Amino acid sequence: MGGAVRGCLRIGLWLIAWPTMLPIWLWRKGKIGKVLASIYGILFLVAIATASPPSAPVVEEPLPSVQSLASVPNTPIPANTVASIPTSTSIPAATATSRPIDAPPATATPIPTNTPTATATPIPTNTPTAVLPTDTPTPTSTPTPTSTPTPTSTPTPAAVTAANSSANLRGGPGTAFDVVGSAQSGQVLNAVGRNVDGTWLLLASGAWVAAFLVDDVPTELPIAASPAPPIPTATPIPAPANLPPAAPPSGPGIDGIVVVIVENYSTAEILALRNDGASTVDVSGWRLDGSKGDDYCIIPSGATLQPGESFEAATGDSQPRGRGYKCGDKPIWNNSGETIFLKSTDGRVYQIESRQVR
Repeated sequence: MGGAVRGCLRIGLWLIAWPTMLPIWLWRKGKIGKVLASIYGILFLVAIATASPPSAPVVEEPLPSVQSLASVPNTPIPANTVASIPTSTSIPAATATSRPIDAPPATATPIPTNTPTATATPIPTNTPTAVLPTDTPTPTSTPTPTSTPTPTSTPTPAAVTAANSSANLRGGPGTAFDVVGSAQSGQVLNAVGRNVDGTWLLLASGAWVAAFLVDDVPTELPIAASPAPPIPTATPIPAPANLPPAAPPSGPGIDGIVVVIVENYSTAEILALRNDGASTVDVSGWRLDGSKGDDYCIIPSGATLQPGESFEAATGDSQPRGRGYKCGDKPIWNNSGETIFLKSTDGRVYQIESRQVR
């Protein structure tokens, strides 16, 4: 009997202690045993940690209805009665009670549940997306422009020439301009420019001289800006009173152009070129010359005569009475005893004799 009890005790102790003894036994079996013992211990601890006791079943008892509560009689509590409070009350085991057939079924009173309070959901705002900066190109240095030197005007070298006779110097390229000086024959002149057609030369002094009055006319002179010619004022022509007839021309003239003495008295002199022909004649550049002295007149450009028209050249103290120009302030023609020549640009000559005419 005693040996059987001891054997049962040993078996019971072994069943209780084997979970602990097994890893010890495996640990003593070398490296493999130690690995197995470690795995066993980990699994054992996990099993203990995850184990939970069984939950007791919940018995729901029906709540009494209002009618059943109303049917409970009011039992008066006798006065001066001390109720004894039991120290321990045993809860009887639940027994099934039969419900009377006539009693209405008990209705379950709903238990109010906690209604969750609605929370305001924040409206998401548009978060600006960060823009990654782009690589800004490094500005390259712009070379500083160098100052361009302003070109200086190169003075035009003056062409040295000389007057071939006495000449009037005028304020512009034409006899319509006022006389601003004079040059004697052989006088050195410094020409710096010319007009478009080269018939007048601009001197370094600012005066102009007719090109035919100088020797060796320069051909490389630049064209100079010329002032606007003065507008001639119309001089009324008085009616001739008791004037003797002018000297008749010798010959038919040059292309019908003849010379008429309008006035030749003391220091007043007016000669007129009249077109007695049947066609228009341009007398620009024609020359009036005398047989005594070196002075002469050059008809300015633009002097075109229709048939019957005249163009006057006044010298001395006279002014043109009609269409014409002031040739000079010095008298040129003698009142008598002198031959007046009209020379065309192609070299033809027409002449008359001077006489006194008032």
